[in-house]
Amino acid sequence: MEHPKVEVGQSFDTTFHGRCTIVEYINNKRIEVEFEDGERVFAKKQSLLSGNVKHPKNLKDIRVGMVFQNKNHDSKFRVKSIVSFSEIVIEFLNTGTLMTVASKGIRSLSIKDPFEPSVYGVGFIGVGTFAPSYERKSTKAYAVWRGMLQRCYLPKETEKSYAGVTVCLEWLDFQNFASWFYKNYAEGTVLDKDLTSWGNKVYCPKYCTFISPADNSRYISSVYNFAPGINVIKLHNLKENINENT
Repeated sequence: MEHPKVEVGQSFDTTFHGRCTIVEYINNKRIEVEFEDGERVFAKKQSLLSGNVKHPKNLKDIRVGMVFQNKNHDSKFRVKSIVSFSEIVIEFLNTGTLMTVASKGIRSLSIKDPFEPSVYGVGFIGVGTFAPSYERKSTKAYAVWRGMLQRCYLPKETEKSYAGVTVCLEWLDFQNFASWFYKNYAEGTVLDKDLTSWGNKVYCPKYCTFISPADNSRYISSVYNFAPGINVIKLHNLKENINENT
C-alpha cells in the first residue's frame, strides 16, 4: 500500500496540540513543522499522518487554574480550559471577560482585556469592528472619543468648565461611540453636547451633535458674553441658522 505524500506547506491536525504545518522536508524521518503559536519541531512522516506530533514545550508551563499578570498593565487572567496550543480559554479577573488565545500570547504576557477601563480610568475599547488606530495613527473616531473622555475625567480639565460633565455608560465603550460617530460625523466639524439641550452635562447620543468650529464659537460667545435674557435669544437664533444651513 502506497503512503500519501507530504510536502512543504501541507498542514496536519494533531491529537492534542492543534495544527502544524510543514516548513521543511528533508526526508520521511526528518520533517520540520511549525505549530500555530510559532513553535517548531522535527517529526517523522508517520507521526504526522497519525496526528501524534508533540509540541516542543508540551504546555508544561501553562495549566488550568494558573494566574498570569500582564507586563505593561495590572490586569491578571486565569487559564480556564485548554483545548490545544492555539485554543486556550482565559478569564480576566477584573472584568470577567473570557477570551480564546494561543499559548504564545500567554507566554508573552501582553494580552489586553478589551473591557478593561484603560482610558482615563473609565473608557474601554470593547469588542467590535472599529479599531482605535490604523497604520500606527489614531483614527478620527478614537481621537474624538479620547478627547471627550479627557475633558470629563482628566482632573485638570474637570476643574475648569467641564466640572460635573460626564459621559453616558453606552459611550464608555469605544465601539458604541464609533458606530454613532461614523453615522453622524462630517469633515471639519466638532463634537458638541449643549446645542440641542441648553445646560446639558452628559455626552450621549440623545443630545450630542457635530457643528462647525465657527458655529461652536458663536454658541460659546452667546452663552458667556451676554446677559441671561440675551443668551436665550442668541442661542435660539444660532439653532435656527444651523438648521437652515444643514
